Amino acid sequence: MAILPNNEAMIHEIAQEPDLFRHVLRNRKRYTEDFVKIFRKKPIKRIYLVGSGSPSHLSETLRCAAISMLGVEASAPLPSLFLYHDAFNASGAYRPEEMLLICPVESGKTKGPVIAAQKANELRIPVVCTTLDETGILAGLSDVVIKKPSGAEKAPPTTKGHSIGLFILLLCFLEAARETGRMSAEAYAAYDAGFQQMAGNVNANRLQVQEWYRRRQSDVMASERYWFLAYGANYGTATEAVLKFIESHQKPTFAYELEEFLHGPLCAVRPEDVVFFLAAEDCQEKERMLQLYHAMKPDYPNCTLVRSSKDAPADDWDLPLDTCGLPFLNALEYLIPVQVLAYEIADAAGIDVTVWTTQKIRSQMKPGFDR
Repeated sequence: MAILPNNEAMIHEIAQEPDLFRHVLRNRKRYTEDFVKIFRKKPIKRIYLVGSGSPSHLSETLRCAAISMLGVEASAPLPSLFLYHDAFNASGAYRPEEMLLICPVESGKTKGPVIAAQKANELRIPVVCTTLDETGILAGLSDVVIKKPSGAEKAPPTTKGHSIGLFILLLCFLEAARETGRMSAEAYAAYDAGFQQMAGNVNANRLQVQEWYRRRQSDVMASERYWFLAYGANYGTATEAVLKFIESHQKPTFAYELEEFLHGPLCAVRPEDVVFFLAAEDCQEKERMLQLYHAMKPDYPNCTLVRSSKDAPADDWDLPLDTCGLPFLNALEYLIPVQVLAYEIADAAGIDVTVWTTQKIRSQMKPGFDR
């Protein structure tokens, strides 16, 4: 099937990501200095990450990164559950100046993050946002506004904006950790090199995924359902994969943390389903992931091990990626291939990804403010 002209916008936007990463690295002080100032001036011990849709999934990765890189307590609650069934510092363990709200958003109009920022303002908890609109309602409620350089996207399954938002905030965490002595010089140097390497890996991985898809297209398209299994910070990658898949080609797609998958969901997998195993950073969980992969492969032939190109191959369904090998950064290295697959499957199915088929319902429900 020929490429749909409108769909070319989505793959072109994914292809822009490496240049956006390099731009941020060249201008890292501009993108990180205001965030770092908060950590220099305030004894931040508790971070809340609040976003809806893709920002919610990326917040799960950022939650893990904040705990590890900044040594803080962190959570990434769903906005409505947090706003209506929870509260900032419900335990009373932290003062306002020890807390921080981060909203990694796009338009800055979505109700959940905006209302969370309003409540934070009432409590005098500082607010940080990444956004495309530095004059929007959320920006007006934020102490630090980081304008993302990605620009607007034509396809509603947005890609580059969320990737660059995750990249910027991980870089902010790194610089704040260095500035406050929360990270050793050796660890900082490793991450600094990792950022550079990761930006250089993106194009090669995009082409690798497209080649994998060309070889496996008939099996991938014949599958009625897709599964993403992950562990650690890449659980956020898996849940974002589900969103990109269902927004793009609309086939049922599921994400599970490795161990939770064993407690029931495994029963629903069919032999023709494509199951992606995100085997990211080296750890005990990775060994469990490989164990599960080998246990399932005989009965579920479309199991696909998404792994580092440095790891030993399993079979010809493998999807190897060039990675820097560092936690949290590999979440981006595994995220971008997912975006490419979402585009390829939708395009082969003849679905125009630039059209919101649910716009009438969204207009009635008004998930965002008007400005």
